[in-house]
Amino acid sequence: MILGKEKEEMTGLTIGVSSMKSGERALLHVGWEIGYGKEGSFSFPNVPPVADI
Repeated sequence: MILGKEKEEMTGLTIGVSSMKSGERALLHVGWEIGYGKEGSFSFPNVPPVADI
């Protein structure tokens, strides 16, 4: 994964993954505000508007 190269709407995932150490496992909860936002994502995976991921 190359951080910062994907769409800006995935800020939450970038923040969560960038703070991890090699070999570490985590369960991330990304609020809609820093996830896919008010628009959602209707490509794969299908995420409705204002949905936490």
